[in-house]
Amino acid sequence: MLSDTGIDQRVLKGPAFGSLDYPDRIMRPTGDIDLLVRSEELPAAVATLCRFGGRIVDREPVVGYAQQIGKSTTVTMPDQLEVDLHRTLTRGPFGLRIRLDDLWSTSRSFSVGGHELHALGREESLLHACFHLMILSEQRALSVRDVAQFLAHPELDIERTIELATRWKARIVLASAVLLTTKMIPAVAHTPLLEWARVMRPSLLDRTYLRIAQPGSPIGPAEWPATFVELHSAKKRRMLVRSILRPIPGTNPPFRSRLAKLVRRSMGTPRPSSRISARDTRSTMSRPPSMETIEK
Repeated sequence: MLSDTGIDQRVLKGPAFGSLDYPDRIMRPTGDIDLLVRSEELPAAVATLCRFGGRIVDREPVVGYAQQIGKSTTVTMPDQLEVDLHRTLTRGPFGLRIRLDDLWSTSRSFSVGGHELHALGREESLLHACFHLMILSEQRALSVRDVAQFLAHPELDIERTIELATRWKARIVLASAVLLTTKMIPAVAHTPLLEWARVMRPSLLDRTYLRIAQPGSPIGPAEWPATFVELHSAKKRRMLVRSILRPIPGTNPPFRSRLAKLVRRSMGTPRPSSRISARDTRSTMSRPPSMETIEK
């Protein structure tokens, strides 16, 4: 549908990983479709899916938010298939740091049902898998396996991977994902990225951002000020403030209720996480000044 309207796209995660990075695509299950589109084409992509019966699931708190600040817009099609239209690879401050032009500089092709589709380059895909593993989601075995598949790939360009992570100010995300994955799946511990990850020293700001991104983190609501810091446009900062203080009714919760939740969480004890390896994750995240800790 999108190709017929001239909207460029990249297939993300499941179908792309399964076709290009796993021995067999059936080894990589997926429950929805994730597509990357350019920020300026996101409204047109959403409108196209809606013309075919799609329904927007997550409405914007202010008009233009998804195109300027957010990560994606989710549209449910008539057959209940969810299509996530991304403009970047993750939400919050790390998503804003990604240089979006880099996502379109290279691509890999694969075929499904006789149709040629395009995915991100291998190194960009690895970083996307790292974001999905470490940022604002429960850490699942499938996400660890995704990272492991890339680490084991003989054609992975290590230098380019580190260069991209540096350009995107996401070295801590890459290093933490490598440490966690090689501990969970020792078979990929031969990757040269492991030695790099062990000695990489993240900044205090990066450690704070990553801690904010952990599910159940008592400072999780600090994602809003962290996002504000990474917005370098007064217009976008005003848009973010409006989305918090005066969101469109029925989108974001009222500011007072979010503030009360923040106070309750800061005074209480976080609930135990259901992540696959809480001890490993805490070793990597809560004490990142010594990132070798996860190896102990």
